[in-house]
Amino acid sequence: MVLKKQTVWLLSMLTIMVVLSAYYLVQGPIEQVPVASTNPPVQEGPELQVDSKQVGEKAVTEGQAQMMPGGSSDYFIETKMTRDEWQSQKMEELLTIMTNADANKDTIAQAKSSYDKLVSQQDNEMTVESLIKALGYQEAVIISKEDRVNVIVQAQKLERKNAVEIMKVVTQHMEVPSKNIVVTYKP
Repeated sequence: MVLKKQTVWLLSMLTIMVVLSAYYLVQGPIEQVPVASTNPPVQEGPELQVDSKQVGEKAVTEGQAQMMPGGSSDYFIETKMTRDEWQSQKMEELLTIMTNADANKDTIAQAKSSYDKLVSQQDNEMTVESLIKALGYQEAVIISKEDRVNVIVQAQKLERKNAVEIMKVVTQHMEVPSKNIVVTYKP
C-alpha cells in the first residue's frame, strides 16, 4: 500500500494533536507568561529593534529554574507546543480547503500556497531555534506570525550584542527585516 506524503503528514499531525490534548488534560490550566516587555524597544540604527527585557515578573536563579515545577524549561516546552498546535490547526484548515471538491481552483491554489508557506515557516523556525542553541543558549523558541518574529531565549541576562547576533541569524534564515524581530529572554 502506497501512502502519499500528505496523508502520512496529516496522520502524524493528528497523532501529535491527540498527544497534546492528553498532555493538556493531564497538566490542567497553566498561567501564561507575557512574551514581550511593556517598555518600548531600544532602537539601534535606523531599522534595528532590540528588546532584551526579562520575560515575567520574578527573576529566578538557574538552580531554581530546574527545580521548580513550571520552571523556565516548562515555559519553553509549553510555548512550543502552543505554537505547534496553532500551526497544526491552521494546516488542517488549509488541507480541508484543498480537499474540498466544491472549492474553486483559485481558492485551492491560494490554500496550497498558504500551506506551503506554513510548512516552510515551520522548517525555518526549527532551523533558527537550533542555530540559536548553537550560539550557547540552553533553550530558544521562535514565534512568527505574518511578517513579525518573536524570539525568546533562556538566559539570565541578554546583552545588546547577543540580541543583535540572534537577530542576524533570524534575518538570514527567515527573510524578515530586523525591525520586525523582537528578542526577549527568560531565565
